[in-house]
Amino acid sequence: GGATWSRLGLFNVPPADLQFIEEAGGLRARPGMQDEVWFAGKAFQQDERSATAGKGLFRSITGGDNWTRIGNVDWAWHVAFGKAAPGRTASAIFIIGKVGGVFGLWRSDDDTATWLRMAEYPGGNFDSISQIAGDPDVYGRCYVAFRGSSFIAVDRAVRSGAADLDLRLDHAPVLPGSVDLVSATAAGATTIRTYTLRNAGDVPLVITSITASAAAQVTASPAFTATTLAAGATTTLNLAVSPTAAGAWSTSLSISSNDPEPALYTWTIAGVAAAGTGTSVLSAVRAQFGKRATDPDWDGSGDRNGDGRVDAADLRAAAALSH
Repeated sequence: GGATWSRLGLFNVPPADLQFIEEAGGLRARPGMQDEVWFAGKAFQQDERSATAGKGLFRSITGGDNWTRIGNVDWAWHVAFGKAAPGRTASAIFIIGKVGGVFGLWRSDDDTATWLRMAEYPGGNFDSISQIAGDPDVYGRCYVAFRGSSFIAVDRAVRSGAADLDLRLDHAPVLPGSVDLVSATAAGATTIRTYTLRNAGDVPLVITSITASAAAQVTASPAFTATTLAAGATTTLNLAVSPTAAGAWSTSLSISSNDPEPALYTWTIAGVAAAGTGTSVLSAVRAQFGKRATDPDWDGSGDRNGDGRVDAADLRAAAALSH
């Protein structure tokens, strides 16, 4: 309970070099890893180009008794941890510092074997960075706090030489593992969610399928077909959300593509549906009757079977709900 204390090892830095350490840029215990502690040693700015020990990134797996310097990191001011990459168990590592002589916010998904620069100056802000924190629930997201100018969230970066699926709803990123909450839904009624899919990578993005765990509740409208997006190209995904019963509901959506990070892009659509009679569904079908997905005033709200048109089949389905 703090009655006694013992001094731990000081990351193998010779006493003569301790004068070059300005401050503890970050001492962090790694979540889920017993006795694993990390230290970002921050050096005086005028000494950044020297070979002085003590201004790198250090790891201890013995609770601080012994320390090892991470060889591929020149120096680091801050270190933090976030949700593990898909298919991995160890948390992602974030640092502010230099890797290969290049400054920025960096992330490693493979325990420091490789590093990916997420930003040079996060958010274009040149203010001093006071802290960083990885999001434990959203993979690839790091929060950066500035001295005197608030904080920002920086999301996963583009990997060079690969396709990169960027999914957005109303210009806001929808990240893997996130939840899209749909408000004002009713059992039997349809709400359209319009997503934008963009290839943020530098090679063609091949999207092979989009699947829903509860297809009766969420369908693509019009039905999705495999597509290829050139670098920087976009396409629209309309999802017709139709809760089948009153109460809480959720559906997991997955996009399969050649994006290596991740190959299966999964998020959840959820909400709480009020009791419905189907009258609103019938009204939507009537308002959109005869429309096709190619029409400029198409909104998909009357497309009950996801075939890209509103016809007699949709009218019969809506009428059945209203009785």
